[in-house]
Amino acid sequence: MLEVSTDITPQKAQQLAFGINNPAGGYKVPSLIGLYLTAPYLHDGGVAASASALKQEQDGQFVVANPNELGMAGTLMQNILPDPQASLRLLVDRNLRESMIAANQANRDLQKSNVDGRGHAYWVDAEAGFTTQEQTALIQFLLSLDDQPEILPSEN
Repeated sequence: MLEVSTDITPQKAQQLAFGINNPAGGYKVPSLIGLYLTAPYLHDGGVAASASALKQEQDGQFVVANPNELGMAGTLMQNILPDPQASLRLLVDRNLRESMIAANQANRDLQKSNVDGRGHAYWVDAEAGFTTQEQTALIQFLLSLDDQPEILPSEN
């Protein structure tokens, strides 16, 4: 079990995240601390891939190597744990995510529960002007957010 500190976020930010004192409500954004432990990703948990679902080609690009191990349908529903690195790559690469969405949408049980992994369209891929190396650096950074986070300054 990973203990996640709750005293690193100012009280005002916590209240905002939970919609406290706000009649319009709120949207709880999960912490990035310990992200390597929380795959699958997105609000519906649909963004997931096994460690062997993707492979890197000689030109450096990642492609789907095992389409049967994409999405919730190809991981947890098959008793395969999602790999955080592969899952995050699906999250930020629009072409890879399309294959994963198709895998989820092909499963009737996931259709009933509206799990497909579409989510937000914020990309770190070639079409958005990022190299595979930059994409990998982002993923490695996100997965490193777990060691003694600094205390955030208090808001006045």
